[in-house]
Amino acid sequence: MYPPPEDWPTWDDDALINRYGGRLGWSHLSRRLALERAQANLFEGFGTPFVHLENLVNLPGLLRLLLKVSGLYPRGRRTGCQPEVVDHPVYHRKIPRSLDGLRILHLSDIHADMSPANLHALIEAVRPLEYDLAVLTGDYRARTSGSWQAAADGMRALMQHVSGPVWAVLGNHDPLVMLPVLESLGVQVLMNEAATVEVAGGQLCFAGVDDAHYFCCADLYRTLAVADTECFTILLSHTPELYRDAAHLGFDYYLCGHTHGGQICLPGGIPVITEANCPRRLVSGPWQWGGMCGYTSRGTGMSILDVRFFCPPEIVIHELRYGMPP
Repeated sequence: MYPPPEDWPTWDDDALINRYGGRLGWSHLSRRLALERAQANLFEGFGTPFVHLENLVNLPGLLRLLLKVSGLYPRGRRTGCQPEVVDHPVYHRKIPRSLDGLRILHLSDIHADMSPANLHALIEAVRPLEYDLAVLTGDYRARTSGSWQAAADGMRALMQHVSGPVWAVLGNHDPLVMLPVLESLGVQVLMNEAATVEVAGGQLCFAGVDDAHYFCCADLYRTLAVADTECFTILLSHTPELYRDAAHLGFDYYLCGHTHGGQICLPGGIPVITEANCPRRLVSGPWQWGGMCGYTSRGTGMSILDVRFFCPPEIVIHELRYGMPP
């Protein structure tokens, strides 16, 4: 079950602008807040200039009914509460020898208010893991509009069991208010920003962009300008859709999610729908584009429906290795 509701502060648009205007810039803030209002208007019947699958109001009920009639609904819910832990080695010549063996926990698409059972299973799976630091690649709320407090409560419960420094980006489900929420939980959120980390006697650079799927607020050039690319540079993006530009600009490693690996897949993990404008080989797992390596997480949560088929949730630990793969 979720923890008791937290009495979160109320952040209206003016409060967010006053707090983050200088850091993010007016153009970035105004676009994000305007599109958040567009999402809210959709659910109030006023329409929106963008159509995304997760915004179709009547879809979840219809799909849930079909699954219940078919008898598949219980199976899908069980799969959605059985996260897999994946150890993924990352080889690169820019990784310092001192960071060889560094372990990075990667969680994505948590959708912390979607399913109490899923959140509990995630916490139980994360609790015993050993790693040095963590990254979160967006989508902390289940819906794309409406209340965010339940998602904030769920993230608070999860972060009590995530150790070490944590860096994150926002996704297309996340309102701007999730920025102060995550910061209050000790998470450093990167909004077209970068941070150089000193750990285990070496340096590592995390670069993070805002959502590129719905809000279209990602700015790779601004991010690159403040990134220390002399270090091994890991780009955090909610979606894999920036793969081409990121590779062209010289980022070393690209971590993302958004696709859920399809969430509802055919046997063999073949996604029915990906909801991402990228080649299918970038929809889940490790990939390479030009000189840049990447990894798209299947995510730990669910959206639209609290089910998964042939696509279990995924907790990834990326282990940095100096040099080339054997």
